[in-house]
Amino acid sequence: MRQVQSRQPAQGHTLLELLIVMGILNLFVAGTFQFVFILQAAQESQLRQLDQLQAVRPSLYEMLHDLRLIGYPASSNFVSTTSVLAPGMIAEGILEATATSFVFEADVDGDPALVSEIFVRD
Repeated sequence: MRQVQSRQPAQGHTLLELLIVMGILNLFVAGTFQFVFILQAAQESQLRQLDQLQAVRPSLYEMLHDLRLIGYPASSNFVSTTSVLAPGMIAEGILEATATSFVFEADVDGDPALVSEIFVRD
């Protein structure tokens, strides 16, 4: 009597299964790199803007110091009968002026449609 040997199936994965897994991993890695590149571009943009603001910081501090020396802000300095100021504005372009902070609007990037608020605090 012949004894029939049953062959066990080979262990492991087929080439097709490995290719599918590698394709999925490649898509994941490509998406991750794309996200990293977007984050790097945003960081470079923010660093350029920060460098622009840092370049004007000494002059802003000097201006704030000079304004405090002349007694700014005195409420009588900002009475204007010819122009209508927006609510919350002290004077044209100046939003806040206290003993510890000075906030004004400025066009820091050359785009007249986009005006930034600049905060100077001690």
